Amino acid sequence: MTDRQLIELLWPLTAMKWMLLDGVEARNKADPVYVQTMADISLAQEELLETAGKTRQGPKLARRICRVLEAVINPYSKDCQEVGKVALIVFYVIQRLVETGYIAFSDGTATDRAVTAFMAAIEHHAECEPKRRSAEKQARKMLAALQGMGLYRGVEMDGRAAA
Repeated sequence: MTDRQLIELLWPLTAMKWMLLDGVEARNKADPVYVQTMADISLAQEELLETAGKTRQGPKLARRICRVLEAVINPYSKDCQEVGKVALIVFYVIQRLVETGYIAFSDGTATDRAVTAFMAAIEHHAECEPKRRSAEKQARKMLAALQGMGLYRGVEMDGRAAA
């Protein structure tokens, strides 16, 4: 597995972790669901590194993923977008990666549990129709930014090329 392929698998997990770290209030970080979700994300990241035989390169890959995350998420921070909307944008990117088969994970794995918990944590943001439509549109732009960095080549959003 190349570093690029590994980053493509680790990016969704790291993005979810960033959204949860930033979006969950301090008083709720002791909640068992939050604690378990963060543990599942960490476990899934560790498993990917071990499977790829790249545990020693973990810090280097983490720095690269952080640079990618900063590049695609910072524009929303500068626009003062609420964390919930940014998390919804990230969710739509992840959803598209899964729907197209670009990334896959087995039921019951740490990744499956983490993605399921993340979806449950942000689903109320999708109930607001204007926010949902805007997040779907922004997801195309985020995917295009990721593709501009050489990731997720060939993935399209809803049958259209990423914006």
